[in-house]
Amino acid sequence: MENPEEIVAIKIIFRAGEFKPRDLFDLAVIYNQRKRDILKVAPLLAPINDVLEKRMDLLESSGQFEVQIGELSILDGGLKIRCQELDLCRQCLRDISLRQDKPLETGLSRWQ
Repeated sequence: MENPEEIVAIKIIFRAGEFKPRDLFDLAVIYNQRKRDILKVAPLLAPINDVLEKRMDLLESSGQFEVQIGELSILDGGLKIRCQELDLCRQCLRDISLRQDKPLETGLSRWQ
């Protein structure tokens, strides 16, 4: 069974261009709480950064992000990052870019 950062990484690998606001929220929470763990898979995610960034821009500029995030039931732990989701996701993408040449540090090597 995969841990939360591996689940988000798999979502990014296979669905970056179709990410939903909920997926971005999940990425922001995991990055905020387990930054070191999500960055272990940076070499796998770096090639997809541009796709995910374009998807984030589209969701933000169309207003879909705020509408759909506003409809979510968010637990108390997630409320701490509310209104910071896109900033956290963008910071995550920047950190992934910085670590793209580092060795893969997870069992997700099967996705390479």
